[in-house]
Amino acid sequence: MGKSKRVVCADWHLGHENITEFRPQFSSAEEHHEVMFDVLASSVNPRDTLYMLGDMAFNHYWLERISQIKCKSKVLLLGNHDPERGVSIIDIGNAYDKVYSLLANRNIWWSHAPIHPSDFRSRKANIHGHDHAKVLAEPGYFCVSAEQINYRPITFADIMERIAAGQNNAIDNHGTPTFINCKADKRLARIEWRAKCRLIPS
Repeated sequence: MGKSKRVVCADWHLGHENITEFRPQFSSAEEHHEVMFDVLASSVNPRDTLYMLGDMAFNHYWLERISQIKCKSKVLLLGNHDPERGVSIIDIGNAYDKVYSLLANRNIWWSHAPIHPSDFRSRKANIHGHDHAKVLAEPGYFCVSAEQINYRPITFADIMERIAAGQNNAIDNHGTPTFINCKADKRLARIEWRAKCRLIPS
C-alpha cells in the first residue's frame, strides 16, 4: 500500500439533474454522475484523506454513495448546494467525518467560495471551489472545481507546487497537470475524446 496523501476536489454535482447543460461532454446526467463518482472513489486508498470543497452531492442517494468511499477521512467544506433538496445538515454530518464552513490549515485557507484577499491575514493562499470555469487572476487563489482540475481529483502536494509556481488552477499554460491515476480515468478520457470529436468540422 502506498503512502497516504491528501486528495482534493470540488463541485462534483452528483445528482444535479440538469448537469449536461453545463457539462455537455457527458451524454446524460446518469453518465455524468456514475463516471464522476467512479473517478472520485477510485482516486483514494484507505490511507488517504479526501477533501471535498463543496457542492458534491445534490440528493440523499449520492450523499450515501460518498459516505461509502473507502478512505481514512472524508472532509467537507460546506458548499451552497450541499444542504438542498431535502438534505439536512444532520444528513451531511452523518456522511462525512468532518464538516467545516471555513478551514485554516497548514497556512492555507480552505473554503467552498473564494474568500476576500483582505481576509488572508498571514495565510499564503486560498484553495477553493465554486467558480467552475472562472479563474481568479489574483495570486494566492487555487480553484479545484471539477472544470479546473480536468474532472479528476488532485493531490494537495501538487496544488502547493503549482501555487509556488504562480498558478491558480491545474489546467493553465504552465505545463501538463499531474492528476491522480484512477481506475475510471480511461472512461473519462473516452468521454473527453468523444466531446472533442463533436467539435471537429465534417
